[in-house]
Amino acid sequence: MKARSAIHDDLKALQRLVQAGKLFAVQDWIKAGKPLRLPDGNQPKTSALHAAVETGFHSLVEELLRAGGWSAPELSAALELARERRRFDLAELLGQRGARPKPMDFETSCDKLDLFMMEQQLRAGTNPNDGNVFAQVLDSKKARPLLGFFRQFRAEFPALEDQAALALAEAVKHRQVRWVALLAWAGADPFRPVPNSLDETFPVDPDDCTTAAREAA
Repeated sequence: MKARSAIHDDLKALQRLVQAGKLFAVQDWIKAGKPLRLPDGNQPKTSALHAAVETGFHSLVEELLRAGGWSAPELSAALELARERRRFDLAELLGQRGARPKPMDFETSCDKLDLFMMEQQLRAGTNPNDGNVFAQVLDSKKARPLLGFFRQFRAEFPALEDQAALALAEAVKHRQVRWVALLAWAGADPFRPVPNSLDETFPVDPDDCTTAAREAA
């Protein structure tokens, strides 16, 4: 077996190839059976896999994953980076190869604009009406990716309709004209009954609720 220092030198050379996006050179490296990681593991954030995710080069990540041998911490660190970079295609690829995300609640996922994890949590049964999490983050972040998420999943997860309508009512109350326009463009319903504030819950009391249209009037 190669001395540890020699393996370190090899891994540094591999890291440079990965960072430069040299896909064919990395393929040749793998075919030659050269080391991809230390025998007792890398620091997860210094692995060649992590560096490949940093480049955003899908084929390079795929090639390294196909080579196999990555530890759970290395896979998890690469997945976390892919989600931070909003490279959900890479996150999906890593998930298919066994990467598991760190535990995260729906509120944290929304706050981080982690759309990949938000979708996974909704599919696992998370109710966005619990605590009005989605409306809260629409109100505080005012981020366009959240509008895209709403448009994409509103039909599949109808509680998102409640949350968007509540965020619209709040935006109207506070005269946030631009955000009102964007929420309306995304499809938030101005006539959908919602609680009187973000602190109140669904389902609404028909005798004690509001709508964005009523707030506007």
